Amino acid sequence: MRLSQPFPALPMDQYHFLVGELKNNSPFNPAAASAQLFAWFAHIGESVERYGNKRGKIVKFSQRNYEKMLFAPETESIGLLSPRIVPPDEADEAVNCDAQAMYSSGSELVLSIRASKLALALLFDAARPAPH
Repeated sequence: MRLSQPFPALPMDQYHFLVGELKNNSPFNPAAASAQLFAWFAHIGESVERYGNKRGKIVKFSQRNYEKMLFAPETESIGLLSPRIVPPDEADEAVNCDAQAMYSSGSELVLSIRASKLALALLFDAARPAPH
């Protein structure tokens, strides 16, 4: 029996997270939130390549399909992700990116970015324009 070579050790990336809760009684407005999340991506210099669809899967971004999901009455959250870091089968899709933004009807907002891409203080500055 031949033993296979072990996988090479991969360095662990560090990420900065900003987790917030919007003001009480803030209405969940997916279209407004989406515009703000896209503005955040533009501000940090990242593009949106994938998003979380209404079935909970992460899929390639398509403006037409995204807008259908965005305006569907059952939409309870928005998730946007930057391009993949490694090929799809090498990492969980939910963390295979430099930047991610999530917003849910429960008024939770989560922004994350790889530490080597943006300093923590700059993450706070980039999120400051968000209302509520």
